[in-house]
Amino acid sequence: MLRKFLMALLCLLALRSFGQYAESIRAGRPGQAVDAFTVGKGVFQIESGIGDDVEEQHDDLEIQHLDFGNVIRIGVMERFEVGIEMDWQTDFIHDKQHTNFSYAEDVNYFGVRMKGNIFQGEGLVPSIGGQFNLGFPSEGLNRTKYFSPKLALLMTQSLSQRFGLTTNVGSEMDGSSSDWATFYAVNLGCSITDKLSLFIENYGTVSAGELDVKFDGGMDYLLTNNLKIDLYGGYDKITNGDEFFVSVGLSWRTHRN
Repeated sequence: MLRKFLMALLCLLALRSFGQYAESIRAGRPGQAVDAFTVGKGVFQIESGIGDDVEEQHDDLEIQHLDFGNVIRIGVMERFEVGIEMDWQTDFIHDKQHTNFSYAEDVNYFGVRMKGNIFQGEGLVPSIGGQFNLGFPSEGLNRTKYFSPKLALLMTQSLSQRFGLTTNVGSEMDGSSSDWATFYAVNLGCSITDKLSLFIENYGTVSAGELDVKFDGGMDYLLTNNLKIDLYGGYDKITNGDEFFVSVGLSWRTHRN
């Protein structure tokens, strides 16, 4: 399956090219769902964010994860791009029972990625894309023994002049085992003005027959055609307690003429 997916993406290089470069920047932030478009040929784009994730385990232990994530995207062709991704994580651990504090920090994730636009839709007919991510084994805080591949089918469509829908479905390995899980994400966005957009999102995974459903929401604001900022957050009910997160970020691009 992995080989077929990669070959399908590479075949995009032989297809007739059409414009993917948009007047205003498109970014993978905020939220989990990824749109079906590429950055366009000759575009260098950076998407960075800081996330604060508080995990409350029972009543006596609180773990705060501070993540600094960066994605670099490079447009090789109008419909094909490559990129790298790295997350740096700092954990602050509060043992309430013994009033102890400790912290640790390390690279949490490093990987490469490629993305292709397969079909350009219009209106209710969705644009379709595909993305492949490959995370490398890590000795960091979330230690992983295996590579963590991720295959995603991406769909983006316009529901009206202000509303849009992005849907993702695919399979992934988290690196802790060689087992595959199925994931999905559904993102409903609304353009309040030409610069301000809001979204709500449902996403989750199916692993070992168990469904894990999550929700988040947020906003982004276009400062210029090449620069935007974002803010979003969410909640998750985990096995040992509750988990809350909030993330703020920015996305910037430059275009080689």
